[in-house]
Amino acid sequence: MTQACSTHGCTRPRSPYDRRCRPCATAAQAAYRARHRTELAARERQRLFSPTQHALRRARSYLAVYLRRGKLRRGCCELCGERTVRPAWDDPGAPLAVRWFCPAHADEHGQLRREVALGRTAVAAQFAALRAAIAALPEDEQQALHHAALHGLDGSGTAPGSLRYWIALRQSYQQRTQSNPFF
Repeated sequence: MTQACSTHGCTRPRSPYDRRCRPCATAAQAAYRARHRTELAARERQRLFSPTQHALRRARSYLAVYLRRGKLRRGCCELCGERTVRPAWDDPGAPLAVRWFCPAHADEHGQLRREVALGRTAVAAQFAALRAAIAALPEDEQQALHHAALHGLDGSGTAPGSLRYWIALRQSYQQRTQSNPFF
């Protein structure tokens, strides 16, 4: 004799794989998902995306709504004025504080964000070592490097002391040391 479903009031025979019949098991599973919907969704998001990726996806979604509604417009590239742009955020938690960059400068902005993500102390240590190496150079070579850094990586210009300036200074220093082995 087969046993009855363990759900109160159900007289159907139980499933060979569960203590309930199939319709009662399905209903119980649906009720569990309804009760724990937010926990399950958070667990699924965490499984699929890192917190940084989740914040960027949320910012992109938020931005798309504002663009579609016409409350925000695409701008030009902040550095070169190109019309074909991508959105970029310094803080994805503020999705409307968007910056617009052309594809080339968007990649550069991503590099800057990765540099900062390494940790401010690590970046500061790298730049301190760079300052010491440049200080050991002759004055005219120092001026040439600073001039190259002020023009930026693509000639669009940088502000002295900005992160873009220091990255341009590091790259111009590396290029000069590779092109001149006696430098």
